[in-house]
Amino acid sequence: MNKMDAILKEMVLKFLETDAQMAENIDENEDLSEYGFNSLRAMELVVNIEDEFGIELEDEDLLIDNLDTIAKLRIVVRKYVPADD
Repeated sequence: MNKMDAILKEMVLKFLETDAQMAENIDENEDLSEYGFNSLRAMELVVNIEDEFGIELEDEDLLIDNLDTIAKLRIVVRKYVPADD
């Protein structure tokens, strides 16, 4: 896992309604709504991602279907931030 991926995963885990041990075991393709992640939390996370990486996501990337797993979030963020590995 590269630096951007690690930062992104850590940011996502902070927005989930679960304990730290369970959060660490979440599969990157698992639907985050199972852990209380909803559209409001998604937009809060997007603001934090934009601030952290100095980017602004396009409207087309803000659909909840693009943000409901860690893997999908990574794909969206990588459109704006090149991989560092």
